[in-house]
Amino acid sequence: MRELKVLEQRFEARETKDTIPNFDIEWEYSGKTVSLQLLFEKEVENIAFEYFGDKLERQSDGKLLLKTEMPDGHWLYGFILSFGTEVEVIKPPYLRQVIADLSKKIYKKYTSEEP
Repeated sequence: MRELKVLEQRFEARETKDTIPNFDIEWEYSGKTVSLQLLFEKEVENIAFEYFGDKLERQSDGKLLLKTEMPDGHWLYGFILSFGTEVEVIKPPYLRQVIADLSKKIYKKYTSEEP
């Protein structure tokens, strides 16, 4: 959304049923947040900007550093893993270990010859 254009065309709202889920209720949230630093590769710049916008700091090598606070828990781990090898947890150390452990379990599940 960095190159917006104003058009003559207008949006006409239509009546809909209130089916928007209340994520505060539906998602489990421990109430605990974590201060973290994530380093995104240049290849996922557009996606990173969609999520974090001006919170990203461009590094001299073109990578993007994010310093933020997010809810801790399985949602965060899955979110980080969704970037695959295009993100690195810089801080905190325990979160680096959590992601490493989950990655090992995923690797083991998909490379095991056992059913």
